[in-house]
Amino acid sequence: MAGIFGVCYTVFSEWNNTVVTRTWAYSSWMPTLGGIGLSPVLQWVLIPALAFWRLSQQRAGYRA
Repeated sequence: MAGIFGVCYTVFSEWNNTVVTRTWAYSSWMPTLGGIGLSPVLQWVLIPALAFWRLSQQRAGYRA
């Protein structure tokens, strides 16, 4: 649930800051997906997934 909230807030915040208020912009080097930075969104998807996967691996090792 926290991951979903994090992704939603990140998308909103990126959109708000780059489109609505124009407080900053992406350089041409930053990959975007629909005008939203790909890196911030992937951080909310990949890092929690990898952390939970790693924790499940550690837990499985303790049970064996």
